[in-house]
Amino acid sequence: MASGFWAGCAAARRAREVPPDGLDETEIAAAWEAALAPLRRERGPDPVEILRRLQRLVVDPEVNFFRSGPGLAAAQARVEEIWQDAGRARALDGHRLAQCHEVRHAALTAHAMFAAAQARQETRGWHRRLDFPQRDDARWRRWTLAQPTLPPGGLGWTLTTLEYEDQKVFQPCPLGGEAS
Repeated sequence: MASGFWAGCAAARRAREVPPDGLDETEIAAAWEAALAPLRRERGPDPVEILRRLQRLVVDPEVNFFRSGPGLAAAQARVEEIWQDAGRARALDGHRLAQCHEVRHAALTAHAMFAAAQARQETRGWHRRLDFPQRDDARWRRWTLAQPTLPPGGLGWTLTTLEYEDQKVFQPCPLGGEAS
């Protein structure tokens, strides 16, 4: 929690120091409208209830410990429903507004976790696949980069595999310093 707080503070400070290039007033107004939309909704699901559904799914050992391709695909579909619900959530105040955005991002993270588990077709360490019970040493020591694609109405991922030694993995961090 503390590292997220400090990272957020650093990001906000950097955003104030270096305004983004190419944003016009219309784009800024649209971003504010989207960020505050949950406060303007007359109806919508409660973000706390949505978060509880997401937590139940993620901690379910039948889903996240005894993994299989069909089980992971079903989990991704359920997370996508939760993500859609989070996009319709209603905020009654600033605290609930933050919860609306937090649960939407938590659902995106859970979807990424299940997508990564589905792409990894082996069992190694804590990562277990019932349908792939053996290690896959031929594909070991590789990075898989996942970039979200947000097509209208759904979530998806573009996966890129890099060799472990590939220097593309270690590009400079945009806020200074080096990414690790």
